[in-house]
Order: sequence, then structure tokens, then C-alpha cells
Amino acid sequence: MPLMSLSGTTGYLVVGTTPVRITANLGASTRPPAAAAGANVTAHTIFIQQYIGNTSHLYLLDRETGNITTGVGVIAVLVAPFTVDSNLTGLAYVTFTITYAPGGFNASDYWLVASASSQKAIASIIQS
Repeated sequence: MPLMSLSGTTGYLVVGTTPVRITANLGASTRPPAAAAGANVTAHTIFIQQYIGNTSHLYLLDRETGNITTGVGVIAVLVAPFTVDSNLTGLAYVTFTITYAPGGFNASDYWLVASASSQKAIASIIQS
């Protein structure tokens, strides 16, 4: 079995009440560059995490027109950061991988939206 060549990239997204493509800030290190409009950014693994200063839930959507009220297009909800004790903050995350299909996801097909403005998310993808 040949060794698989993997590369990864991480970006911070500013998320508000209008959906944002998760590849919006991943930049030129993706293949093809995620900044290209409508680029098919193949991914083996996608990881999305809440940012520590957020105050609202983040919703991962499978379409730009997803509706957080009805749930149409919502595939994951990342709860707002929460304090477990004075020294630890819980940060929700979601990760998905297709083990036997490297490059099986198009990362450009996923969107994030928040229930409040000016939230942040960490988005990482692994490409093969």
C-alpha cells in the first residue's frame, strides 16, 4: 500500500448570522486555492471548533440556504463555549473523515452560521 501524502491547513472564520463557507479563509495552501470562487477543495478530514470568546452556538450547514430555525440543512450544532470550572472552558467541535476515501469530501460544500454576529470558528482540513 503506497504511503498517502497529506497536507493540512487551518483558518479562523468570522461567523455571523449570514452563512460563511468553511473554506473562506483557508487561503492558498489548499489544492486548489480555496479563495478561488466555487473551487472544489477536496478533503480527507474536516474539523470545526468553537472559538473561546464566542457567546452563541455555531451551526454547520450542508447548503448556503440552511435554516437554523427549521433545521433544514443543519448537520451539526456546536454549543457556545461553557465554563466547567474557573480553569477550564469547554469548546465544542465536530470532525468528520472518510477513512477509505481520501479526498472524499468537498470542503467548499459546507457552511457555518451563528445565532449572533461576530463569532469565530477554527476550520481545519486535511487533504490527501
